[in-house]
Amino acid sequence: MVRFRVQEAVYRIAIIDDHRLFVAGLELILKRLAETVVLDCFVAPDDYLAAGHDYDLIVLDFYIPGHSALDTIAAIRARDESLPIVLLSSSVSPVDRSSALSAGATDFVQKHAEPDQLLETLRRVLSRSEAGTENDGGFETPEIPGLTPRQVEIMLLVGKGYSNKEIARFLSISPETVKSHLKEVFLRFGLRNRVEAIDFTRQNGLG
Repeated sequence: MVRFRVQEAVYRIAIIDDHRLFVAGLELILKRLAETVVLDCFVAPDDYLAAGHDYDLIVLDFYIPGHSALDTIAAIRARDESLPIVLLSSSVSPVDRSSALSAGATDFVQKHAEPDQLLETLRRVLSRSEAGTENDGGFETPEIPGLTPRQVEIMLLVGKGYSNKEIARFLSISPETVKSHLKEVFLRFGLRNRVEAIDFTRQNGLG
């Protein structure tokens, strides 16, 4: 069984971005995430790193003059391997997105995205970071005949749209292990691709 906790909706978020007007608008959007959202804004990564506070989420501008986003991600990851980091960028280059995710970013959102799209991404990221801890407010995934408990966990996350790499990071296993489990599930249930796998999770109460 996989259990998820339902936390009180209180988030502390750090914004690292040197565009003050953009940040002012971003603050208004982020306050819609929950009843209580505490925001700290930093114009440079060095300011954030010097602050030393604990956060539930980092929202980082991909391009800040004089700083490398990839180096910033590495510095944050050196302190906390599981802290969610969402990159915001005006870039539409798939190379930028790929490099950010490979460096350890949790997600990558383009700055021209709709506010609701950003909020949906952040809620998903925050929800994933809260998952896995038991309490009385949790809920259980169903048992699926033919699937091991680990495969149920993996398929649940597939249904939520996570990549193999994200699933591996979340479950603290290797991407190769995730791939091996998925291959077995695909063969056992005749699934041909990830779209069919997502349909499978929904049909079995995992999506």
